[in-house]
Amino acid sequence: MGLNGQGKLQVWNPLLGKWDEMCGEDWQVPEQSEEVCHLLGYQSSNETRLQDETKDFRGQYLSPKSNHERSNFSPKRIRFS
Repeated sequence: MGLNGQGKLQVWNPLLGKWDEMCGEDWQVPEQSEEVCHLLGYQSSNETRLQDETKDFRGQYLSPKSNHERSNFSPKRIRFS
């Protein structure tokens, strides 16, 4: 494993029989970050950021192009480093 990591956190949903992205709402920082990083094999987490993917780097809202994209528009992903 590297020193820094970034990616999507997914959890298995046995009711749907598929992997789902873990949403950032109600994330208990730092307790859950430490727990998840430990499960991934890291000894600790240095930083956890919640990224709002509905906005660009200037804070302007992004708009999906179609209704299909709008229904799949996920507002948050979790970044571990």
